[in-house]
Amino acid sequence: MGVAAWMRLSLRVKLFVFVPVLALLPWLGYQTLHKLQLFATEAQAEALRVLADTLRVELDTIPVDAPTGGLTLTVEPLPQAPVLDGFVDDWPVGSEVLSDGLIGLRIGQYADSVYWVAEIRDASRFYSEPRFGRDTVKPFDSVLLRQVSPDHRDQVVLATEASGRLEVPQERALAWQPAEPIRGYWWELAGGYRVEWHMPLHFVNQGPIELVVNDHDVIAPRQSVYRFTVQTFPLALSQLARRLAGETRQIMVLNPQRQVIAQTPAVETMRPLEYADVLSAGMQLDAETVTVQVAVTTDSGVQYQVLIRSPRSMILGGAQQALVSLGWQTLGVRSTTGARSCTSSIRIAFAN
Repeated sequence: MGVAAWMRLSLRVKLFVFVPVLALLPWLGYQTLHKLQLFATEAQAEALRVLADTLRVELDTIPVDAPTGGLTLTVEPLPQAPVLDGFVDDWPVGSEVLSDGLIGLRIGQYADSVYWVAEIRDASRFYSEPRFGRDTVKPFDSVLLRQVSPDHRDQVVLATEASGRLEVPQERALAWQPAEPIRGYWWELAGGYRVEWHMPLHFVNQGPIELVVNDHDVIAPRQSVYRFTVQTFPLALSQLARRLAGETRQIMVLNPQRQVIAQTPAVETMRPLEYADVLSAGMQLDAETVTVQVAVTTDSGVQYQVLIRSPRSMILGGAQQALVSLGWQTLGVRSTTGARSCTSSIRIAFAN
């Protein structure tokens, strides 16, 4: 068709010719983006699987212990060491691992230290008093933490003369062992008190522990005893998981008994990993994150489950932006070409 014939066609006919071509652009863009999305998701999932397998180095060094009976309390990962001030605003959002009508207890781990927060319901508080030469000690409220393993009998008595900072010695079963002081904070509350303290990791790794709450009362004093085992995170494994997670991912490791043995702190922009997130399939996608579960088998044949949650790849956002830019550029070229064609046709018409 010549230029003159094309110019004689109406605008409706010209648009009808180009409509099928323009209609293909969104479909082609969708197909391209969909394939790119699948490719980027699979590539990211494979990278996370390789990352999970990197933990095998430390998983090989974990001794396989027989499951212990009784109550087991698992520590929560702390993104940083909390300030011992009696407040929990620098603790991550979490729930109490032990709670009844008397006590609410939280336990966290950061590096090689275990942090505790115990909120005690107590209508009448009795602080310890200086002896001032007296032979007898007046009863007082206190929180006692002691080891009950036959080979380990260390204990700590948390008590204070007033609300505020406290520093108490660690009573060692063997006198020749150096005693490390335990530092914390005792904060008075309306219906009781809150004690926040930290202690070395090895104290809770020696077997079962008893936490004793001594509630002195002139009329009816009572003593409540809680016995449990603290499930801590292996230090080397936790440090490696934290390095691999960085600031954008979260990692959780489960042992063959489905107990959490390592977990990195939650990321603000993502929903935190929980035990309920253990997958039946190997990968789960939502609008913002990708979660993979990898079975890692050590050289000794022990199988661990590693869950990693990460934001959806930035490749997808870049691909969408590139596709939109390409579409606008294509339409711009077509518009420019059409304008030039019209200008040339007008010039030819005037020349004739």
